[in-house]
Amino acid sequence: DAGGLMVGAFKDAAFEEGAIRLAAGDTLFAFSDGITEAIDRSGDEFGDERLIATVASAHALDVPALVDMVLDRVRQFTGDAPQADDMTALALRYIGPAPANRM
Repeated sequence: DAGGLMVGAFKDAAFEEGAIRLAAGDTLFAFSDGITEAIDRSGDEFGDERLIATVASAHALDVPALVDMVLDRVRQFTGDAPQADDMTALALRYIGPAPANRM
């Protein structure tokens, strides 16, 4: 539920802190607004709902394939419509705690 300004845009910005607990296999998908605000020829945005559905449908993919799939879906959606922003995405998957060293 934490939110605020975009990271890195303002030198003296203050940010709210938040925490989540990840379980083994959970995936974190971070993205720039260029993903959700990508527009098609009709002026419709890709939007949060399409992004959530795309990420949810690809939960079995490894993280590089997940990022590729999201970018491909956005490109399919926008077609040849000109874009005004970058599209940046990062996926991380928590695999769980490291096994204890056995001696």
